[in-house]
Amino acid sequence: MTNFILKFGKYKGQQFSSTPTSYQNWLLAQDWFKIPDSKHDPMLAAQKKFSDAHNKLGNWDGHSKRGAAIYDQMFEAEKAMDDAYFNDSDPSSPRWNGEMTFDY
Repeated sequence: MTNFILKFGKYKGQQFSSTPTSYQNWLLAQDWFKIPDSKHDPMLAAQKKFSDAHNKLGNWDGHSKRGAAIYDQMFEAEKAMDDAYFNDSDPSSPRWNGEMTFDY
């Protein structure tokens, strides 16, 4: 893990590595402190794909095959975002579609 300056809490202004180990372990165990992992979150993965395709598209004039392929990638990413939004697998989420999924 990289070292950074804490901007909150009891040790505000100190380097993370200079704080007590017990505080470091506690902080790393907090859900609100964790960065979402796009590999396991379908919405974040779809948003990243859309953003990457949008950046590649640039000032597409609507005529090249490469631009058309990138535009198609953006469309697929939008469909993936819709799917991730409306088919949330978390039953406590307001976006849950009511289906049960069991991982064996």
